Amino acid sequence: MASNTLLALAILAGIAAAMIPPCLPQLGPEFCPSTAAAAAMSKWPAASVAYPKEMHQETVLRDLVFPRILKDRMYNETKGLTNQEKYYMTYPNRHCESRFGAKVKDWVGYDAFHSLEDAFSNSSHIVSYSSIPNGTPQQSLIIKFLPQGNWNRSNDIIVIGAHVDSINLRSVLDGVPLDEMIAPGADDNASGFVGAEEIGLVGSTAVFDSFRNESRLVKAVLNLDMVGYSGGHEPGSPVIGVHANHTNANLTSFTKNIIETYSNAKAADIACAYRCSDHASAWDNGFPSAGIGESAFQEGREMYPYIHTANDTIDHLDFDYMVEFAKVSAAFVAELAYTKFAELN
Repeated sequence: MASNTLLALAILAGIAAAMIPPCLPQLGPEFCPSTAAAAAMSKWPAASVAYPKEMHQETVLRDLVFPRILKDRMYNETKGLTNQEKYYMTYPNRHCESRFGAKVKDWVGYDAFHSLEDAFSNSSHIVSYSSIPNGTPQQSLIIKFLPQGNWNRSNDIIVIGAHVDSINLRSVLDGVPLDEMIAPGADDNASGFVGAEEIGLVGSTAVFDSFRNESRLVKAVLNLDMVGYSGGHEPGSPVIGVHANHTNANLTSFTKNIIETYSNAKAADIACAYRCSDHASAWDNGFPSAGIGESAFQEGREMYPYIHTANDTIDHLDFDYMVEFAKVSAAFVAELAYTKFAELN
């Protein structure tokens, strides 16, 4: 693998900040369906995909990529989206249907696209930027990274993503106008590439429906949602939660292997009986999906107390912990991008 091939992965993962909304039936079935209803939502049979048992990119990742995952960059990106100031405009939230939602998507896309484009300006790779309509002003953002030409190009697709919108549930229940809602959404979910999650996975549903309709060969999807709160584990003993529901068992096992190999954290199961984040939209369409989040989602642990409130602010985040998620994200893509799936199957 060329030394610059993985450079942008650190940049991409480095701006990923932090999933699970409370079960509130009054907000609609998307937020609290029964287990039976959730199971029935899977519209397509699950794809059968095998994943590597051994890791092959350790040298490149540890020597060239991980040193470029910088806490300062992560902090600045998160601050830019949560302190209500970005590009000289003030905004109180990133709700997909407020007048700020579409602008936030454009800002995130601009930053990510140009960071990748600059990193690969002298390489043989192409970075492209597009969006998919989802019925809200905050369209879903897609950034593609491909080798030029067909000499080393596969039709297999690896997806990594997170939602960018935010919400204050008390404001919704109290009827506060969306443009006046205070929802900094630092942990949930200050950077990402899928819009309109908080109103029922609308953005990711549009993305994966589109991929299904276009017969895309999606081999793996990793969703990150709420990765900044470290109060669910003992200090110095980080734990990364791995979703056990609405996910692919083989890919989940591979993801745990990635965590144990490349991060300083341990992997632990977290359960969510309903479709609580965007990995479920991939699962609905039969695509292999995995989801990771903070340790507070483990059974018996106290959940992040500021979720979906005006107090979900940057001072509650642990950026050392977030670095571990960035490592996992980069390693997930690096290992699978060079996997010959046909040989494994």
